[in-house]
Amino acid sequence: MMAYSSQQCAVHTLELFSNQIHAFSHKGHLSLSDDVQMASRGEAETRTETETSTKMIVVTPQGLAIGHMVTLAIDHMVMFANVVEEAFRPKITDPVHSFMTCLEALQDLEPHGFHVNATKARLTKMLSVIEQLHKLHNEGVEVEGRISELTSENDEIEEEIVKLNEKIRNLQDELACAAAKKENKDPEIIALRESLAAISASIQSVQLDLEGVT
Repeated sequence: MMAYSSQQCAVHTLELFSNQIHAFSHKGHLSLSDDVQMASRGEAETRTETETSTKMIVVTPQGLAIGHMVTLAIDHMVMFANVVEEAFRPKITDPVHSFMTCLEALQDLEPHGFHVNATKARLTKMLSVIEQLHKLHNEGVEVEGRISELTSENDEIEEEIVKLNEKIRNLQDELACAAAKKENKDPEIIALRESLAAISASIQSVQLDLEGVT
């Protein structure tokens, strides 16, 4: 979509300005004699006399209305130029309400003959892009929050693993100590069993000797 150039914007607004003044002046333009007659009847007027001439300038209600129309046309022209500049020089960081304000201004200007479709389409597109960016930003914040939550849980699990590994090492040390004690006891048990066997043999020998005596 092609943006308005500053010259195109100026030409368009000046054409509207000229058309509005021309249309208003043809609603019933008063002649100079009419102006004088209205002034003589005491209707609202203002006379201004220049220093170099005695000619009287009569400002009638018709003239005042035209002046008011000129002021409104200029205001509309300035507003339209500002909106066009704002629409075609946007920033991603601009707040949404600034685009909404421009769209509302275009809605007000459209009944006055301004061609607002291109500018309105541009603003609507930019507003859609910014809303999409805000949505993606919110989704990104949500994902970052979930990542932070899971990372915190993983840190807790890691701490638990460290504690369990410490317990395992302690149990392994205890197991090795118990195995060493068992290994040390085995020779003693063997020796005691041999001693017990010798004692049993001696008992049997004594019993046999007693039987021989009797």
